[in-house]
Amino acid sequence: MEKEKTKDFTIEEKSQRGLKGISKFLYIMANIIKVFVIIGIVGMVIAMLCIPTLTKNIKTSEVDGEKIISIFDQEFSYTRTDEGYTLIEKGKEDNKIIIKDDSDIETINKVFNYIEKNDLSRITIFIEVAFALIIASLVIEIFVMKKAHNLFKNIYDEDTPFTTTNIDLLKSIGKLLIYTVVLNILANLVISYAFNTEVTIQITNIFEILIAFLASYIFEYGYKLQQSTKGSIYTKE
Repeated sequence: MEKEKTKDFTIEEKSQRGLKGISKFLYIMANIIKVFVIIGIVGMVIAMLCIPTLTKNIKTSEVDGEKIISIFDQEFSYTRTDEGYTLIEKGKEDNKIIIKDDSDIETINKVFNYIEKNDLSRITIFIEVAFALIIASLVIEIFVMKKAHNLFKNIYDEDTPFTTTNIDLLKSIGKLLIYTVVLNILANLVISYAFNTEVTIQITNIFEILIAFLASYIFEYGYKLQQSTKGSIYTKE
């Protein structure tokens, strides 16, 4: 009877190869995603270093009724005309930019209005804090990918996916995802406060957490079922 139960519990060789193939693909993808996350972190760090220099060198002023924006060493006068937005480089009146597209005009209006009404040094602090929170979230994402790699590697290498190690890995992934969601929400709060915009919450991230914990309980159930039948999910090669 025990042998019959073991036989019933195993999956077909074709399905077994498919499961192992998917597991191999996923642990390779986890490594690739980890590399992209690291590249993203490097990009964010570079941006953090550049933003203070950029915001410090952007200023607006008004001279004799003429609005001027200074970007590093270049100065542009800007006016709204019937044609649209006109930007003229100071000292080079022939260097003129005319923006007629309504969507572009609306965007430039928002940018110039924001620069005129806000202290960019204060905004820079909020942006830096938001970037720091996002970087922390990405660092945690690296650990998520490392654990995901270990999980799918175990499923590929072991005789059964239902092991206590894999259950623990899934629960750890779920907990780490909670930290990333919290950090991203905090970053959104900081950005929304700085720019007076609405807070956006990624529902998909919360859904990922639920999936991770649900999968851990499914694996736990599979492990208990496997123990009760004294079998394994894979056939012996």
